[in-house]
Amino acid sequence: MTRLALAIAVLAAAPALAQDEPDATTLLCLDMKGPPEKLAEICPCVTETFQAEVDEEEAALYEAVGARYLAKKSAGQGMVDAWDAAIAETAAEAGLGRTALLSRMNDVGQIHRAAMGSCM
Repeated sequence: MTRLALAIAVLAAAPALAQDEPDATTLLCLDMKGPPEKLAEICPCVTETFQAEVDEEEAALYEAVGARYLAKKSAGQGMVDAWDAAIAETAAEAGLGRTALLSRMNDVGQIHRAAMGSCM
């Protein structure tokens, strides 16, 4: 794991660890449309499957973007605006191009959605 990825992982995980909450990847799953009981049942599987499919750096970036996205959405931003802002902030923090990070996270998001399908 690169130092950048480690820093992103620590920053993304710190609030969840301090509050004993699920990580952003699990919370993104729980935020999907569907019966809450079913999501609560499958999301641990989804997170485990997802983490087995992506490398640590991609997972750390997705976690950082996801945490920011969920915070912005919770504060009232729409889904698209919240995701775009989360991508822009994470890209700036990580020293990555916004478009490059967006492309990477779209690919990682497809893996996350595929994990949902395999855990249904």
